[in-house]
Amino acid sequence: MIREMNAADINALADIYYQSRIATFDWMNPDEIKLDDFHSDTDGERIWVAEVKSHIVGFIPFAKLKVLFIISLYCLLMLLKG
Repeated sequence: MIREMNAADINALADIYYQSRIATFDWMNPDEIKLDDFHSDTDGERIWVAEVKSHIVGFIPFAKLKVLFIISLYCLLMLLKG
């Protein structure tokens, strides 16, 4: 299911954001990636959440420009491994 984010989702989304960046942002120093980055990096964005069996498995942040613009897609890494 895809739905808009609500306040109860924030911790799960921040964790997915953090884990995704640690695993894939190899150009960044891992010590510079913080769990709290989610809050500042997504400020002002519209976020849709992906759920499977009531568990959050990913999210899509949208920039509010003249049109909605998908910035990135973040998901649990275990989903990518099959």
